[in-house]
Amino acid sequence: MASPRVPAPSLPAAVTAQAASYHLLHQVHRGLAGATRTRSEATSLIGRHPVAALGRLLEKTARTRPPGPSTLDVLTAAPTSEADALWHAVLRHASLATIRWQERDSTPTGDAAWSLIGDIATLSQAASALDRDLAGALAASGRQVDADAIMHGPSLQLGLAGVVSAALAAGGPQPPAAVASPPPRRPVVVASAESVADGQRRLARFLRDPVDVSPHSVFVVEALTGQSALTATEHASSPAVSDALREHAHRLAEVASRPGRCATVRPSDPRPEAQAYEIRRYLRSLHPGTEAASDAAEAFASGLGAVANALAACAQRQERQGRWLVPAAEVGKVIWQRSGNDTELAPPFIAELARLAGDAARDARLPNSDPPLTTDHARLVAPARATLVAPLRSAGLPPVRPAVPSHPPSFGRGR
Repeated sequence: MASPRVPAPSLPAAVTAQAASYHLLHQVHRGLAGATRTRSEATSLIGRHPVAALGRLLEKTARTRPPGPSTLDVLTAAPTSEADALWHAVLRHASLATIRWQERDSTPTGDAAWSLIGDIATLSQAASALDRDLAGALAASGRQVDADAIMHGPSLQLGLAGVVSAALAAGGPQPPAAVASPPPRRPVVVASAESVADGQRRLARFLRDPVDVSPHSVFVVEALTGQSALTATEHASSPAVSDALREHAHRLAEVASRPGRCATVRPSDPRPEAQAYEIRRYLRSLHPGTEAASDAAEAFASGLGAVANALAACAQRQERQGRWLVPAAEVGKVIWQRSGNDTELAPPFIAELARLAGDAARDARLPNSDPPLTTDHARLVAPARATLVAPLRSAGLPPVRPAVPSHPPSFGRGR
């Protein structure tokens, strides 16, 4: 049944605005709480790990939206009614917020992160409620398949996860298990392009975990990642991507070949090496020229910057926290001391890794796993008082910002 919130002339704008809203909510949630990778069903996660469930449902919803016109096509058309103007405002604000989030200098933590999680949960409830009106309008316009996809999709579960997460964000300090499911414990078995991307994310997570990683393990992961990048050059469909992968592969190999003098007597976490081996094994098993090989190379290239950044962060953390041993400053004596006491004694490869990570992050030839939203910034300028309050009210939800807990949450990815 058609809804006054989505009259027939407003359907194109509503479809695009909802897609932009879910894209924004998913990006911000993942930036705050990390990607949720777990075999558990979302329904069972809601009670145990509501914030992780919210992230998983937002990812699925953002990925399965019905097709609609582009952002520019909608924003260049004049609104035909008050409802149409509201959908235009939702799209404009969601697009502008996405751009600002992607261009942020830092990611909120602590109380600020909790407050944003509450905002995401509340807006997820609103978007879920409006999906029912959107489905009715799609059915009335003859797009029954798209309407059924929304009604039988994650929308209802998303609303429930939003309710529970909003209550959690407003309820004060919570144990880490209430915020996100446990961190991953095992490497991903890589058997497809999608699992290459999962493996890259898992590798970066292992490197960022607060555990011991030996200098040798860092060098091995560097070498394996460089070998994987070199293999991916044979599969990349774009010459620019192939050239970028080859350059970064040679730089990774060069850094790994000059480790400097550092060691450790602490046991090293074996997971980073195992995950890097698994990615290399799959890439080497592919036949050049196939679609699977091209997709895998694209997925690997998309995650190369994140892995390089995690490698640099891992080496810096291990060295600064005194987990590694470096030669003492006394010349002619083989005396080792804990790292972190003298920055001049830090192995040079750590700074080289940081430069490599920065260059990979800025390399426009590498595909981005979260491509910036391309649109006309001038068309996103909205009146100062235009907000999402009207859509919230139309969904019967109060536009109330959740209370900020006094203690920061602990975020993480699901197993």
